[in-house]
Amino acid sequence: MHKYIGFKLDININNISSQISTLEGSFYSKLLDQLNKDLNLCGITWQNYPNVNQEDLFLEIDSIIQELIKSEGDTVLYSLLYRIDISEKIIRQTNFTKTSEITTLVLSREMEKIWLRTQYSK
Repeated sequence: MHKYIGFKLDININNISSQISTLEGSFYSKLLDQLNKDLNLCGITWQNYPNVNQEDLFLEIDSIIQELIKSEGDTVLYSLLYRIDISEKIIRQTNFTKTSEITTLVLSREMEKIWLRTQYSK
């Protein structure tokens, strides 16, 4: 059983960072795999996968998103958000003035997907 019983899409940066730091090894490994898969399917190469530790994951993904916006603009970003399955309603409600808000949504949704998959695959 995982330390964390459930995930709810969370846009609070401090909450998401503390959630990541409490993940068990196998769950964290699944999170890295899911992130890498979704990034690759959008044509984004994650150089540090799977060597990033839990404390650095938020900054790592935030850096990828910053570079993505800088080099590709919104098109690939929206493709990634669609791929990760972040609802359009949440995207419209979120003020994307900071990449940290996008990163928080991405990590929160990826954790939610893994948790759901784990719960319903039993």
